[in-house]
Amino acid sequence: ENLLLREATSAHLLISQSHFPSRLGSCTDISDCTMSDRSRSPRVERVHLEEAALEEQAKLVAAALSDDIRARLQQMVKEGLVKEGDFDLHAMSIFSALNPDLQDRVLSYCDTNKIYMTNARSKSGFLVAACEKARKGSLDARGFGTVDPYKEYLLTIAKPKREWVDLVPEQQWLEQTTDAQEVIFDVRADPEAGVSAIRLCLQLDRTVRSVKERLAAVGVHMPVQKMKLREASIGYMRDERTLAYYNLKSGSKVQLVAKQRGGRRQAVEKMG
Repeated sequence: ENLLLREATSAHLLISQSHFPSRLGSCTDISDCTMSDRSRSPRVERVHLEEAALEEQAKLVAAALSDDIRARLQQMVKEGLVKEGDFDLHAMSIFSALNPDLQDRVLSYCDTNKIYMTNARSKSGFLVAACEKARKGSLDARGFGTVDPYKEYLLTIAKPKREWVDLVPEQQWLEQTTDAQEVIFDVRADPEAGVSAIRLCLQLDRTVRSVKERLAAVGVHMPVQKMKLREASIGYMRDERTLAYYNLKSGSKVQLVAKQRGGRRQAVEKMG
């Protein structure tokens, strides 16, 4: 707090010097000096008001710093890293606006880079630059405190996670649905099928593999080994599972998807 008050006082002296001309010694008699004092009295009053405002701001900045941070600042003065008055009120205001964790990192950064801070033309400018780096997270390699420029964009294109589906056990589902169920298959993935959808009445104890063979028998030209069946809520269905395992029923919609060949050949085609 004393450090800030001394800085505020030095700033007030600069303000007062700028308001008082250097021609005080040009007064030839007492009357001239008296007249100039009268003409300067509003300026003197304004300087006093500005001085009081700066002192109040310095007290607020000092009150915003924790005891540990104050002790570290005083230690920097004792070590000769900075002198009283090196940090102006503007720099200390920016520093005090940081959260305590970032304040600690800024002081650690200044301590680590003593040689650069000592040779800096402006200690206040060095402190302000360190505060800006702290906000951007560039004080250390891990980037703590940085703002990810891609986060907002990635959140806009991110696909929502699929909700967990609580399936009824297969045997229990078979007991509940003993009759054949009409399932709708979207076959637009096969242009040669001639239709967009096929309805099949199936027993739910049939496997997914047998359903693919049934689709091939009723007019789907896609090879069985290239077929993949997908239901919107449960995803892709495995060949060895039954329709009852996936809790299908009348009106369930299943999409036919062509299996893509992976590996180098597919990558080359995409590049081409």
